[in-house]
This record gives sequence, structure tokens and C-alpha cells, in this order.
Amino acid sequence: MSSIIKVGKVQSSTGNDAVTVADSGIITMASGNGYRFAGMQVFTSDGTYTKSPNVSAIYVIVTGSAGGGGGGADNWNLGGGGGAGGTAIKWITSGIGTEDVTIGNAGQGGATQNDGTNGQNCTFGSSGGFTQLVGGGGIKGGAGNTYVAGNSLGGTATGGDINIPGGDGTSASGGDIADESIGGVGGASYWGGGGKSGSAYGNKDGTSARVYGAGGGGGREEISTAASGGNGMTGIVVVYEYI
Repeated sequence: MSSIIKVGKVQSSTGNDAVTVADSGIITMASGNGYRFAGMQVFTSDGTYTKSPNVSAIYVIVTGSAGGGGGGADNWNLGGGGGAGGTAIKWITSGIGTEDVTIGNAGQGGATQNDGTNGQNCTFGSSGGFTQLVGGGGIKGGAGNTYVAGNSLGGTATGGDINIPGGDGTSASGGDIADESIGGVGGASYWGGGGKSGSAYGNKDGTSARVYGAGGGGGREEISTAASGGNGMTGIVVVYEYI
């Protein structure tokens, strides 16, 4: 479900100053006829962006959904944290109209001795006069008994003026003593850090991420104690509108 948040125009006491973005990509304060912030539309599930009246420019942030953390395995093996979603950011002044928004599913944490699942892409645009923005989904965290290269990587991003990879989750690792280190931490997204890992002292399950696009934490299992990975967090699309 999408939500629309309307905010008053940002102006100085003279009523003329406004935030604008130069062709160089540098954000500056412009006076006179510069762009003025009019509101924003926020999507956390599939929807359709429709330009509000009089809008002439938009600033779009697209973050992919994150991977889930891996579960632990016998003898203190530690699941990896899920990779975070990548983020594409773009300033658009032409071809603005009605655009599709897709929010892919977040990855789920793996049960004991199982990998998490991958996060999916989030996208903005398909019919406008600009390149589709894609925030790539984060890769799953590996289970504590599957130390596979490529697990826990953050997602990529395409189409933006700025494309920011998602943070990698901490890799799975193994041990055979009760005081082995904690499990994998979920990767950080553009919006913040991932879920924490399971602990040798207290909750052994990985924590689910609470920040958009951030990875779930890995679980830490002992000899007879099950430990699951935490879930990744879904991505988000934010469209700031200017007149």
C-alpha cells in the first residue's frame, strides 16, 4: 500500500529561496524561480506513482529488499547475515507522468542448518522518458554449515544518477567451543543498519531487520539448541515532488 504525504513549500522569509539540484548533481540553494518542495509519495508495496498537479521535477530513491540471515548449525556454527538492498537515486525533470512501482519481497531467515532466502528487486518506472530505476535485492545469508562464497552480498542498483550497493552481511563462520564468536550481522542499507546476530549469551536467533532494505541477522546454534536467521526488511520507493 502506498501513502501520500503532503508538506508545505520550503521557502525563506523572502518567499523566493528553494532547494534545487544543478546538472553537476550538487545540491545548492537557488533563489528566484528555483524548484520548491511540494510533497512526497512513499511506497512500501506495489503501486502506481501519479504526478501531483503542477509538479515539474521529482527526486526518486529506490531501495531493494534485503536477504534473510542464515540459520546456525551444530557445534557452534554461525549463520551469515543477509545482504542489504542496493539503492538508486535520480533527479528527473522530463517524462514525468504515471509510473509503475514494484516492491519485491524481503528474504526470510533460514531455519537451523539452512540458508536464508534472497531479497527481491524494487523498481520505479517503465513507461516514462527515463531509465527505469532498480534497487537490487540483497543476497541470502549462508547457514553455519555452508560457507559458500557469494552468500551475504549486498544488492546492486542501476538507472540512478547515484547507484549505491547494499552492504554485505557478515559471513557465516564455524567453531567447536562454547565461547565461539557471535553470528553474522545483517548488511546495512541506505536507510541504516541490519539485524543483529544471535548471541552466545541469551537469544541465539538472528534478529530481523527493522530498517528498509537492511539484512537479517544470522543465527548461532549450539550442540542441541536450534537457532534461526532473522528476516530481511522490504525495500522502499520514495518520490519527492517539486514545483
